[in-house]
Amino acid sequence: MDIFRGKQTESGEWIEGELQIIGTIVRSESGCFINGFRIVPETMGRFTRKCDRNGKRIFAGDIVRYSSTDSEMLGVIEEYDVEFIFKPKVGYGCPIPSSQDLVIIGNIFDNPDSF
Repeated sequence: MDIFRGKQTESGEWIEGELQIIGTIVRSESGCFINGFRIVPETMGRFTRKCDRNGKRIFAGDIVRYSSTDSEMLGVIEEYDVEFIFKPKVGYGCPIPSSQDLVIIGNIFDNPDSF
């Protein structure tokens, strides 16, 4: 079963868990819930099944810093078709690099100006 993350509508806190859908469209006004809490549908992101170098789960919508021996760049994790990609500020998306080279620095919902 997939794990999702979303921002609660009442408290504004981030929660993770199984997605529960009320209505026919996941991101509709009819309701989107994680662990029984209503979430803001636009903030919903699926777990990539990867963690960053600090062991933190990486979700669609996370802003990550990629660092290797020869480069460093910021990118956002996006869900594309049936896979996840790393999309840098400039250039094209690519498969997510090794999670040992990634550090989550925020997300596009709490830090829209960061990316």
